[in-house]
Amino acid sequence: MKKLLGLLLVGLLIATSQGYDSATIHNAAHPLCGIGAVVRDEDGTPIVGDILPKTPAEKAGLHVNDQIIQVDAIKTPGMKLIDVVHLIRGPQGTDVQIVINRPSDHSQITFTVTRAPIALSAKYSHPRVMTVTTPVITTPAQ
Repeated sequence: MKKLLGLLLVGLLIATSQGYDSATIHNAAHPLCGIGAVVRDEDGTPIVGDILPKTPAEKAGLHVNDQIIQVDAIKTPGMKLIDVVHLIRGPQGTDVQIVINRPSDHSQITFTVTRAPIALSAKYSHPRVMTVTTPVITTPAQ
């Protein structure tokens, strides 16, 4: 049985067992900003499940399977995944400090990552996530 409790595209998508919330709806006119990492929960610890290409997470050097243990000096083990995502997301151009444990070499690393708009990838679509595009309606100048 998979221990995957949630799949999140940080800064863009949220899938929760509770259904949709306001953060689940993505408005293309006002994109959410984050770091471009897919995060999952494993036994109460947020884990990097994937890194989107050409995103701040990739540029900073985050790796798949990194365990996120702090976001901006707030300890994350035991937190709800949605709360971790809200810590990581933020206004474009602002920094977020992420401390990880890297199981592959038993190191602890601190990253400072600058948030940016993250483009939606169909690879991370999820049946509990809804994307809403808001059309822009213009009227001719009089």
